Amino acid sequence: MRGGAPEHLANERRWLACQLEERPCGSSAPAQGTTRPRANHGRLLVALLVVAASGSCASDGAIGATAPVDCKGACQFWGRCTAMGGICRATDADCHASSWCKVIGYCHAVQGDCVPISESECAQSLPCAKDGYCGFSGQYCVATSAGCDGAGNAFYGGQCHERARADDTCDADRPGCKAWGECANVNGICLAGSEAVCQASSGCTDHGRCHLLGALCRATLSADCRNSTACKTSSYCVARDGICVTGSDADCAESELCSGYGLCHFKEGKCL
Repeated sequence: MRGGAPEHLANERRWLACQLEERPCGSSAPAQGTTRPRANHGRLLVALLVVAASGSCASDGAIGATAPVDCKGACQFWGRCTAMGGICRATDADCHASSWCKVIGYCHAVQGDCVPISESECAQSLPCAKDGYCGFSGQYCVATSAGCDGAGNAFYGGQCHERARADDTCDADRPGCKAWGECANVNGICLAGSEAVCQASSGCTDHGRCHLLGALCRATLSADCRNSTACKTSSYCVARDGICVTGSDADCAESELCSGYGLCHFKEGKCL
């Protein structure tokens, strides 16, 4: 995965996490739905997500992979099942068999990663139907105005956001309010309304998005990124363009990617 990946992957990981944990994933999800995590599923899901974020996969470290068994840790989900040059990479066949394909429509191998290759693939995916990520740009499915509208959401700042309720309020129990501080009605769209709300959201503690910028909670200080869960688990410790990203060998070495999976060195924007 190349430029712009952290922001898009954050959305994709959020979507896949919702699907795997069988919980609502946005305003279009059933209102009566409640989180119903599977037994002992949380740690497994976290492990799969941080491996995917690294751009490599293996059950015991991607570097040095020589056989399919070395890649089994994330093969089923992310499609990186084939050892190539000591690193687990994806083939078209791997991608088609993976949950990465079945859940979000990333079914073709490009440079060893499973990605969409056309807008039609994104338009047929579950994230399009449920949340409005129907467009295609740079090997990602991205939010579009029409897609957001079709999913019952609203397009703002390149992403889909929940709409305000009929009484012009934004429900504090909705995912967007709890996770991203999007609790204020701004012209009919639920967006962030204050610095205090951003700092109180799980988006601050989990992803370093603690400051109000353009009606969205964004990561503006690397100190917030370093204090976030994403830094510890996924090496996203440096603030850049409003999100937390990996910035150095130290970020990789001090994260669970290194201690749990042997991905300790920073190269090409990711930990290997």
